[in-house]
Amino acid sequence: MAKQKGNRMIANNKKAYHDYFIEDKYEAGISLAGTEVKSLRMGKCSIKESFIRIERDEVFIYGMHISPYEKGNIFNKDPLRIRKLLLHDYEIRKLEAQIKEKGYIELCTEPYFAPYEYVDPNKSGEDQYQGMDIEVARYIADKIGVDLKITALDYTAVLSGVADGKYDFAISAIAYAPSRAEAMRLSDVYYSSNTGYGFIVRTEDADKYNDLDSLKDAVVITQSGSVQEALYNQYINGACKEFKLVANMTDGYLAVAEGKADVCICNTASAQLYADANGGMSIPDYRFEVDPNMNGTCVAMPMEGTESLAELVNQCIAELKENGQTDVWYSEYEEQAAALGIE
Repeated sequence: MAKQKGNRMIANNKKAYHDYFIEDKYEAGISLAGTEVKSLRMGKCSIKESFIRIERDEVFIYGMHISPYEKGNIFNKDPLRIRKLLLHDYEIRKLEAQIKEKGYIELCTEPYFAPYEYVDPNKSGEDQYQGMDIEVARYIADKIGVDLKITALDYTAVLSGVADGKYDFAISAIAYAPSRAEAMRLSDVYYSSNTGYGFIVRTEDADKYNDLDSLKDAVVITQSGSVQEALYNQYINGACKEFKLVANMTDGYLAVAEGKADVCICNTASAQLYADANGGMSIPDYRFEVDPNMNGTCVAMPMEGTESLAELVNQCIAELKENGQTDVWYSEYEEQAAALGIE
């Protein structure tokens, strides 16, 4: 915050002057709630971890911490909420041009779900991340005209990271679910699988575990934070011997293969790839009844300030679907992952 005559400095980021070369300075207003203004007057603010993003011709500050006002009660806001900065249009356009000139868009993904995304052990750096989803992300970055930065996380961190606005977007075989649509902005479906959600079991148990009633004596496992977990809660919800959660689907498949669990709730298309590559595993015929949209995968974005990004993403998806490119990529990376022995 600029220091002017008659004003006092409330917060400063001295580290930024050490870590970066400052080319320009901008004076901006900021949209605040009444309780936040009172906290600022008391000096209870930190901008040490702050950064800005330009979204749909508006500027927002992330990571600015304003402590709750001690008498604010229900009127207090989230200390780290995203806040709008007030700049002239020409200043915003100048900033946006600078970001595009040397900028990037950051993707978060869990790269352990071939052929959507996986790590190629023969490559390094960001080239190691392969799969249909990575190609979709690159297409979007190219359309914007910026570089793509890929951050690998576990699945729950992918979902929370994009919902909290820590990353620009997430592509990680993210299926539509009503609860997700409330927490983050979801794009149109870019790839649909008609195989649905079901079980993967050891081959000798394929006839034993073939419907929901048969699970009462089974140890059931699936990925934390996934649609599969939501299906467990909706359809099984304790009606089994034991329920376990793991960080990724591959760990779930391995648990079944090693006898640590009996049934893994899964996307059957991905599970079939694992079964084909490793043997000894089968996919029973049972399928969960789900909203047809849940058989498709979407791009996820933070809810706030991403309207224009969502429009561009949906435009990219329409182009890719029109020429059948996502289907081509899926088949291509299905073959490549199988050749590498990646499930």
